[in-house]
Amino acid sequence: MSNIKKGVWLHNIPSLGGKKGIERFVKRYADAGFELLIPCVKNIPGLLDYHSKVGFVRPESREYDPLEHMASVARQAGIKIHAWYCNTPEGKEGRLLKEHPECVALTPDGKEAKCHSGFFTCLARPEVRDYEYKIMAEVVDNYDVAGVHLDYIRIGENACYCEICRAAYKRITRRDFDPSSPEAPPRYIPAWRKWRCDNVAKLVARIAQKCQKAGKELSAAVFTDYPISTVSQGQDFVTWCAQGYLDLVIPMNYYPDPDVMMAWTRSHAANLTGRAELWEGLGHFLIRRTSKLIEYVQLVKDFGVKGVVIFEHHHITGGDLKALSRI
Repeated sequence: MSNIKKGVWLHNIPSLGGKKGIERFVKRYADAGFELLIPCVKNIPGLLDYHSKVGFVRPESREYDPLEHMASVARQAGIKIHAWYCNTPEGKEGRLLKEHPECVALTPDGKEAKCHSGFFTCLARPEVRDYEYKIMAEVVDNYDVAGVHLDYIRIGENACYCEICRAAYKRITRRDFDPSSPEAPPRYIPAWRKWRCDNVAKLVARIAQKCQKAGKELSAAVFTDYPISTVSQGQDFVTWCAQGYLDLVIPMNYYPDPDVMMAWTRSHAANLTGRAELWEGLGHFLIRRTSKLIEYVQLVKDFGVKGVVIFEHHHITGGDLKALSRI
């Protein structure tokens, strides 16, 4: 049976415990035959785990540059790094919302759109797209990584309905937005859906062009439920792939039921065109057992899937890695 490529998400670099922890992390997966590490360098609160000149650096990452060290160790081990960004969410301790609090996305009733420990921001605003682009571009320019990884590259749940978005809604539909209307939610209006998708795609296209010019890869974690993702999240990853923006597309196929997981895998394989490789994201925090994880990896191989990325490092045991190393 042919091999399948393997990657892993790491949600929190400081949790590794410094340089020695980073070295152990890289060796662990290199020894198990993994091709790709995806460490998060911008979590939802908006602070950065590298020595940025654009955004604010997390206090734990100021003593040394974690991304620089990981990239160096990974290069020596022959394993790729994609620097992972939670793009749209920001916390109020991060630079964007410190300087531009008006960029928080709003719900239909005018409340700030929460996202875990932060807030979604409005991608209809050029200053949001500019900031998110700049913090990614400085890593492309200054770090020895193989690529950039997009996540939360979407408009967010029940967002955004700020004054800019409402003005666009009125221009597109020729009527005012009424949050109390009994009609179907406005996101179901085709022209409005396209406008929201276009705002997300502008950022994807811009960083894709930057990566391609620099010889770097661009990957993205995306929702499983295309085409509903275009309606609910403005996330049209099928078009991103068709346009040649992505090198890897990784649907977050986090289902402990193999029938559901395989149904989504079939959908992804059927819908995707272009040069992007399809890697399925597997949620080991739900799968839990080594035998089930290996079963899922074997199942997706039947659909031409090039790789799997496992969420996430802290759920993967030594037994898991021993079994995965044989695939």
